[in-house]
Amino acid sequence: MVADIAYLQQSQQEINQLEALFARQRAYLAQPMPDATQRVQWLKALRDLLFKEQQALIEAIDRDFSARSADETLLAEIMPSLHGITTPPSA
Repeated sequence: MVADIAYLQQSQQEINQLEALFARQRAYLAQPMPDATQRVQWLKALRDLLFKEQQALIEAIDRDFSARSADETLLAEIMPSLHGITTPPSA
């Protein structure tokens, strides 16, 4: 009986995950090409998130690369990403 409940709970979680996935797919299909205003808003949100979580990113990359310098991460990962977000494409 307990195993049945656990199985049903797991199945319900999987169903919920699938429903969330389908909702994201429907949202994409409703507007597969967001307008420039929406894309700029997303880029600004990404820029803000990179600034806000900069230290957490440095620490995570340090763990992944077994003692990677914070300066190296800034120069190789964070700064180029920020530059790409904030620099308009050349005409």
